[in-house]
Amino acid sequence: MFLAATGGALVGGGVAWLAGASGVADGFWMAGTAVAIVPAVVWVVAALRKGRAGVDLIAALAPAGTLAVGEYLAGALIAVMLLWEVKAAEGPR
Repeated sequence: MFLAATGGALVGGGVAWLAGASGVADGFWMAGTAVAIVPAVVWVVAALRKGRAGVDLIAALAPAGTLAVGEYLAGALIAVMLLWEVKAAEGPR
C-alpha cells in the first residue's frame, strides 16, 4: 500500500512537471515522501530497540531531510527505493 501510494505520487508528479505545473508536481512529490516517513519511523524505532543502528537508519531519515531542504523529487525517489527494498526483503506473499 505504501509503495503503491509513493510510486503513484512519483509518477503523478512527473506528469504534472511535464505539463508545466511545477507546483502541482512538488505537491505530489511531497505527499509521496510524507507517506514513506510513517513506516520509516516505525522501522527506525524497531531497529533501535534491537540495538541496531546503521545505514538503514540514515536511509529511513533521508526522506524527512529532503522535505526540510525542499528537494521534493529526491525525497519521492528515495521513498520509492526505501519502500521497494522493504517489500523485496519481505519476499513474496
